[in-house]
Amino acid sequence: MKVAILVPVFNDWESFQIFIKNANESLSLVNDEVSILAINDGSLQSFDGTSTVKMENIYSLEIIDLLTNVGHQRAIAVGLSYLYKNNIFDAVVICDADGEDKPEDIARLLMEAKKHPHSLVVSQRTQRSESFQFRIFYHIYKIIFKILTGKNIDFGNFCLIPKEELGRIVYMSELWNHLAASLVKAKIPLIKLPTNRGKRYTGYSKMNLSSLVIHGMGAISVFIEVLLVRILIGVSIVGVFSLFIGVIAVFIKFATSLAIPGWATVVLGIVSIVFLQSLILSLISIFMMLSLRSTSSIIPATYSLTFIDKHTKVY
Repeated sequence: MKVAILVPVFNDWESFQIFIKNANESLSLVNDEVSILAINDGSLQSFDGTSTVKMENIYSLEIIDLLTNVGHQRAIAVGLSYLYKNNIFDAVVICDADGEDKPEDIARLLMEAKKHPHSLVVSQRTQRSESFQFRIFYHIYKIIFKILTGKNIDFGNFCLIPKEELGRIVYMSELWNHLAASLVKAKIPLIKLPTNRGKRYTGYSKMNLSSLVIHGMGAISVFIEVLLVRILIGVSIVGVFSLFIGVIAVFIKFATSLAIPGWATVVLGIVSIVFLQSLILSLISIFMMLSLRSTSSIIPATYSLTFIDKHTKVY
């Protein structure tokens, strides 16, 4: 099997060197023809190929330089689109170069893919190395994601995509925002491989709170139509309930002999405001859904390739 390891890199060539060394060692027992394709996501410095370690178990090393920094997820979209266009690999492994995706797990992904040739193989974290605070926020995010979209995402970018499914993925506009969420939406069979998260080779993660929030919003945006429908249903329920409360208050005031203090007017006022707000939110949700339906989407398979500056074969 011809396999491409797709690695997005941004100002982290030192870690990339260590990744190549560890990947080469871990692939010593693999019989497949494995190549590495690094996506240089607008790094300030270029890759120095002269200092690359020996790669006796790696068939080739290529670097694609992008014209500007497009972000981690979009760099992956560019790489997948490039590989789909060239159509020379049987499978693609997406992996970070910082050590948190352990190179020794690549061989496990390949073995699992051979057992399930028509499925995606994704790395499911069983043990994480982040801080306690990060894990708390991550669990909160998963709960919010489940409530808003009705879906579960318990894996990241570390995965293997077979050649026959690559076309379906790169023609999904959602890939431009979030890979993992796009894989869920693609409804391709997923095989989840339990893995432990590794420790970074050098430096610190570039992901701060703002980046994490943006990343999470990117995942939610993949299911924006589902989200809008859920908002529409939710505000409609609130509107109907408020209208029901208002009808009861009017009925008690005018159709019964019960003594009612001045709270009836206050209740009707609050109910009216809630009902009008629910109506406005419902209309906004409907118009946004109609707008999304009529707006042309970005197709990564064609659009993303315009960001490629040059292609260099290092090895």
